Amino acid sequence: MSESSTSKAKVKSQDVADLAGVSRTTVSLVLNGRGASIPERTRIKVVKAAEQLGFVPSAAARILRSGKANVVLVLAPGWMSSERADRMWDSISKGLEDQGLTCVFSRSAGTISPLRQLLADLTPSVVASFFSLAEEDRVLLDRMNIPLVELFLPMMQGREGADTVFAQFQQRLGYAQGQYFAQAGARDVAYLGTSDPRGKELQDYRVLGVTQALGVAGLSLVCQRNVGLNDEADMDQVLHELRGHTVDAVCAFNDDYAAALLSAARRCDVNVPKDMKVLGADNLAMGRYLVPSLSSVDFSIDSSLYARAILQACDPSRASAECQMSVPNDVCLVRRESA
Repeated sequence: MSESSTSKAKVKSQDVADLAGVSRTTVSLVLNGRGASIPERTRIKVVKAAEQLGFVPSAAARILRSGKANVVLVLAPGWMSSERADRMWDSISKGLEDQGLTCVFSRSAGTISPLRQLLADLTPSVVASFFSLAEEDRVLLDRMNIPLVELFLPMMQGREGADTVFAQFQQRLGYAQGQYFAQAGARDVAYLGTSDPRGKELQDYRVLGVTQALGVAGLSLVCQRNVGLNDEADMDQVLHELRGHTVDAVCAFNDDYAAALLSAARRCDVNVPKDMKVLGADNLAMGRYLVPSLSSVDFSIDSSLYARAILQACDPSRASAECQMSVPNDVCLVRRESA
C-alpha cells in the first residue's frame, strides 16, 4: 500500500476541522447535510477541506445519528440473467443514486437465504421487492419500521389486491408473438421454451399469451418443447421434433433460444424463414447480426417508475400519482428476416 493511500485511510473529521479552521461539530453538520444554519463561506471551506484530504464520513456514524442508512435494499428474484434485466437494474440504481440513495441488490435474501440474516448487518431506508415476501419477513420489516415497496408481483391466488402488472406484461409479450403468426397465415405454431427453472414463471405467462392470441384466430399450439442452451445435440433433436409436427412457425422464449434454434436450422439444412419462421422476444442487439437476422418482440419499461415508487416510500409526501404502476403500452414487433 502506498504512503498516500495509508494517510488517506487515516483521515478523520478532526483533520478536516483543523484544515478548515472550524470545530468537529461544524464539520459533522456540513458533511451530513444538516448545515443549513452554517454560513455559506464556512460550508464551502469544510467541503473543500474534506475533498482535499479525501475524507469520507463514516457510514456507521451516519446510521447512529439518523437511525437508518441512505440505502435501498432491492430484492431481485432469481430470474435467468438477461441483458434487458441488467439494463433495468442499472437504470433503477442510477435513478436512486441521483437522489442521494445507495442501491444494494440481493438475489437471495428472502428466497434462498433469510431476509433477517441480511438485515442484521444492513439497515436500509426502504426495501423494494420484485417478488412476494413471506409473511414473517413482512412482520419483521414492520417491526423494524422499514417501508416495503412491492414492485412487480405475479398473480397470486388468495392475495387480495395483488399486483398483476408482472403477469399482464409477460402475457402481452407472448400475445404479440402469437398474434403476429396468426395474422401472417401460420397454421402450425410451436413454442420453444427453456428448461431452466428460473425462467418458468416468465415462460408460463408468455405461453399463456401466445395461446390466447392463437385462440382468437381459431388456432392452438401444435406443441411446446423446453430445452437448455448448453448442448447443440439437444437443440438439434428439438428441431427434428418440430419438423415432425410440420411446424411452420416458432415462438421462442427469448432471443437467446431463438438464436440457438437458428443455429440448429443451419446445421440441419432447415431454411428459415422458408421452411420455418422463428420469432424471438426481448429484441437484443445481437439479433440483427444473426443469419438470418432475427425478428423479435421489443418492449420498453420506464424504470423511473420503480425509482419514484421507492422514493415515495422514503418520503411519503411525494405524490402517489407519480408512482402509479401500469402495464407498458409499447410492446411492438421488430420484423427482420427470420419471420
